[in-house]
Amino acid sequence: MGSGLSESSVKSILIPLCGMLTDAVSEGHIQSNPLRSPKRARHRGGSRHDVLDLQVKRQPPKHLEVSEALRLLDATPPQYRDMVLLALTTGFRRNEILGLQWEWLDFGAMRIDLRGQLYWRRVDGNRERESAIVRCKYDSEREVPLFSGLAELLGPRRQASGFVFINPNTGNPWKEGKPTELFLEPAYEACGLRRPGRMWHQLRHTYASVLAAGGVKRHEVEQLMGHRTTGTTGLYTHLFREAYAEVEQALANVYCAELPVAPDTEVAARIELNTPPGATTRRF
Repeated sequence: MGSGLSESSVKSILIPLCGMLTDAVSEGHIQSNPLRSPKRARHRGGSRHDVLDLQVKRQPPKHLEVSEALRLLDATPPQYRDMVLLALTTGFRRNEILGLQWEWLDFGAMRIDLRGQLYWRRVDGNRERESAIVRCKYDSEREVPLFSGLAELLGPRRQASGFVFINPNTGNPWKEGKPTELFLEPAYEACGLRRPGRMWHQLRHTYASVLAAGGVKRHEVEQLMGHRTTGTTGLYTHLFREAYAEVEQALANVYCAELPVAPDTEVAARIELNTPPGATTRRF
């Protein structure tokens, strides 16, 4: 860690190294594994992950406060605001957002059936890559409610199939870092929110925070976000859908409220709001 690596990075390096040294001991190449912690190995008995006395001190997940999320939406260029609102109202991971397909959206039932995420794979060993839809992280394909405000934004350009989000400069699906570079990072900076951390992931945790504050149960939030869970949750989809109304209400309380606009603020000046003084507007 003296070299500047984080504790979790050090652990990710030492764990496989410890495994190789353990194999070397069993094959007689060395007498002992210097990375083993005898006390923990003796009392916990167990796996290679347990023999390292390196417990990462996890920081609380970063999220935006409601006022910050609204400012970020205001600072996002209108043509990209639906992508940011999708992140804030579904909790999807970045590549799940970039890989979203129109046929997964059910505007009648107001649901999104997330079936995969975007992945850029090499073509025949060349440097060129092509887009593909692969399984979500942790095989976390799932169904989530389609927020009414998001449906309103997406509706005018609705299509039967294909990628929901296309890079307007290339006509192709987005490469992973391009949305951050083109509009998300500038929007963070425009409203004074730029700080260390993963910007898309902050939006994911903001979704969880809003739902929790709105009274949605913890296990329901975990299911909606595609968290890994131990064992069977015991939730069938048709029963779990009873929580969708609570999710819609929690999101509407934040993103559909008609709030006074102050066009003389710094953020409003930067995004050039053309709203009369005292007027009200939706955040998107």
